[in-house]
Amino acid sequence: MILIALILAACGAILSHWLRVFILIPASLVVWGIAIVFAWMHSFSILQSIATGFLFSACLQFGYLGGAAVGYLHAAHRKRRSVMTVH
Repeated sequence: MILIALILAACGAILSHWLRVFILIPASLVVWGIAIVFAWMHSFSILQSIATGFLFSACLQFGYLGGAAVGYLHAAHRKRRSVMTVH
């Protein structure tokens, strides 16, 4: 499950570079579907299935947040660097 969480965080970071925040709504729905299939394959209870859905969705969203933050910091660094090299 940790591997899936890391993959979802990486997918969230990738989504943040190409798409706006509104992509998180359909992406979260897809992740909930993946969580339901994952829970069904591992014979989880209803409560465990819901917790898995929240965990997977949170991993995707935190990955998006982290990717957006890194992208913003990278853009700020490039802008600062271009200002400092021009005299």
